[in-house]
Amino acid sequence: MKYTKGCIPIFKCISLILFCAAIALAGSCSAVSVAGYEQQIAMYTLPPVSEVPAPAPGGELAFPVLRNPSTLNPLKIDNVEWYNLFSLVYEQPVRIMPDGTPGPELAETWEVDETGKEWTFHLREGVKWQDGSDFTSADVVYTAGLIKGYTSGESMYSRHGGEISGLSADGDYTVKVRLSRPGNLAIYFMTFPVLCKSYCEGKDINSLKPIGTGPYKIESFDKMNRIELKYNELWWKKPPYIQSLAAICYADHPTELAAFDSSLVDFLTTSSLTVDTHKKYGYTKSIDYQTNYYDCLVPNMRAGLFSDADMRKGLSLALDKREIVSKALLGHAVACDYPVAPDSFLTGGPSTLYKYNLTEAVSLFEKAGWKDRDGDGMLERVEGTRLLDLNVRLLIKEDKENTERKDVAENIAAQLRKCGVGVEIVEEPKSVYEQDLKSGNFEIALCEFYFDQDPDVSFMLRSGADSNFGGFSDEGFDAILDEASSATGAEEMKAAYLKLQDAFSDAVPQISLYFRTNTLLYDASINVVGNFRELNVFSTIPQWYLYTTDTGGTDDNER
Repeated sequence: MKYTKGCIPIFKCISLILFCAAIALAGSCSAVSVAGYEQQIAMYTLPPVSEVPAPAPGGELAFPVLRNPSTLNPLKIDNVEWYNLFSLVYEQPVRIMPDGTPGPELAETWEVDETGKEWTFHLREGVKWQDGSDFTSADVVYTAGLIKGYTSGESMYSRHGGEISGLSADGDYTVKVRLSRPGNLAIYFMTFPVLCKSYCEGKDINSLKPIGTGPYKIESFDKMNRIELKYNELWWKKPPYIQSLAAICYADHPTELAAFDSSLVDFLTTSSLTVDTHKKYGYTKSIDYQTNYYDCLVPNMRAGLFSDADMRKGLSLALDKREIVSKALLGHAVACDYPVAPDSFLTGGPSTLYKYNLTEAVSLFEKAGWKDRDGDGMLERVEGTRLLDLNVRLLIKEDKENTERKDVAENIAAQLRKCGVGVEIVEEPKSVYEQDLKSGNFEIALCEFYFDQDPDVSFMLRSGADSNFGGFSDEGFDAILDEASSATGAEEMKAAYLKLQDAFSDAVPQISLYFRTNTLLYDASINVVGNFRELNVFSTIPQWYLYTTDTGGTDDNER
């Protein structure tokens, strides 16, 4: 803690008074005789005056983006750094909070009718575009129309566009969304950045200078060098403390990290596992945040070893996921047992469905017919007159630039060998790997999935789904998936997803491993406020502020 300059004279006066009082006290009764010896009287002083840095407007921060993006259309952007930049300019009808709860932004409230198909969104009045025009329902309808015209390859927002049967304005501040089936999909569809119809219509959005309703507006724009952002004085929320931002363009991420090391930028996000090499004690701070990248083992359930649920459960119990995260990913992931974020409002909290337990794993393998019959440490099964060792082939995608996937596979193999399971790692080029996944030409595969903000996992777990690579099929499980996706209220959704979690635990269609984390690196002079996830990292920047004293400070997010 530091003293504020304004407190120093007062503190000196208090100290002088106390000092004089202590001298007077010492002159009259400086010691007390107890049982033949003198005991000194303790001197009492006031506790030190501490400084709590107060938020104050001012300052400019710089952050990096990759040079020359393929488009300036926020609906089509496929680069996370430009997504973050545009999140400072544009706003959404609905914002998904870090715990997965849908929250109001440009839409204040919403409700659904008794059929579960028609949703009504009531928009915020008094919001202005950065050119001074009024934000209305026409802008939302215009933007949604653009999305419905894009393919899923062009825009991540169009994934569910085919399930929107209608979208229309009902006055200037009400939007009606009609679904082809009952459910909560409308909420997650309405998380797109809204474009200004009067500004964008009839123009090439891919090259048009962005304007939005968000906290910052673009003052100057050079996508090859530098983008200047200033506080949007028309913003409907409290003004941000940091009123100027600069996005500096770089050729690649290693150059961005070098720029941070040289103090050319003040903060950045990175997925680098060696991020600790860029930290400087006392000069930089960092926060790890969860991404939407989920890794798991997908067992092939069409035939063979993993058609037996006991084998799948045993495999999950045999893996110490936290050790895998620590050794292979240097701690940059959050272990999980289920394909929903452990801290989501849809779960009962961090779960221990399959806590590492070698004894229980071996017991389940034995139940499935595998045990160490000859004392060589390997599990075997009797087939006719011979013993067959338990060996599995683990399929992974080849990545010559990043070795972490291979490192994860090797850690999995080492752990399974401890309980008598032999593992052969099969590394294939991306195209061959993907073809083998789709055709079912594998025994067990290390897979990565990317989730958008919709928690529905039907795309990889429903019978016959395109990304259900393991061939898992269960009518009862499908019914629970339907129940989860058709729930319309928060409590109803939570109940359905808890039910789904139990069904996942029983069936084990996948062996969940972890959600990856990224890191926000920032200069120690910045007080970073708030909690965030991958798709809303910059959402708290309006609450950030700079320490205004020359002594710096500390914040709750210091690492």
